[in-house]
Amino acid sequence: MKKLKCKLCDTIVDFPKKDKITCKCENLTLDAKERVIICAKGESSYCMIDDEGCDIVNEVKPKPTRQELLELLKGIRENIEKLPQEALGTSINHYDLLSLILVLEGLFEAS
Repeated sequence: MKKLKCKLCDTIVDFPKKDKITCKCENLTLDAKERVIICAKGESSYCMIDDEGCDIVNEVKPKPTRQELLELLKGIRENIEKLPQEALGTSINHYDLLSLILVLEGLFEAS
């Protein structure tokens, strides 16, 4: 079973089945309503651990290129355009907004 450890408060958080779980200091939150989303103050503030409690080294992925970020943004737009008319009038949630902000932030950093 996958677990995460908050490096700020040493809390071990199991991957939830369908709920949201937060560590003691509120640095690390796992939300598994539709898919597992990890929210933390930074990648260095948590680590994945195995069943024995040993750190699993996170694979550092290279930053996406400007073109890859533009493709992500285009994909977000295309997915929104495919929504039914009644869905286009509903509000977005903070996860949707965060996804957009991360892509835009990456584009500005890549410029």
